Formats: sequence, structure tokens, C-alpha cells
Amino acid sequence: MARAAPASAALACLRRYTDDRTDAAARQSVRDRAAALTGEHLGTDVEAWSACLQLLPAFAGTLPELVAAAGEMTR
Repeated sequence: MARAAPASAALACLRRYTDDRTDAAARQSVRDRAAALTGEHLGTDVEAWSACLQLLPAFAGTLPELVAAAGEMTR
């Protein structure tokens, strides 16, 4: 999740952790990390989330870089 680039590739990685066959502890760890990342940079700011989704298709960096950039854009 933290190193895959472009950011859209990280989403494919995250989708693997939505499968019930994946270890519950691993799923929870990924959820916690994703929640911490988005909570820190996007929080409940609808504009920040919108910016994140708009940037996603063409963003060349990692998912953490994308989320941070979207948060910065709306501050």
C-alpha cells in the first residue's frame, strides 16, 4: 500500500484484503493503516476526498503521496 506506484496500483493491492479468505489480522492491519493515512490528510473534508478521487487516475506517485497531495490542495 505504501510503496506501490502509481497510486491506482495500490488500490489493487488493497482489494486483496477485502476477501474473506485473507487472514483477519492482516485485513485489520491494512484497514487501520488506511484509516490512519486518510484520517491524517483528508479527515472528513469532502473537498479533500473529492480532490483525491479526481487525482487518482493520473497520479504517478504512491497512495500516501496522493492522499497527502489532496489534503494539501484543500488547505
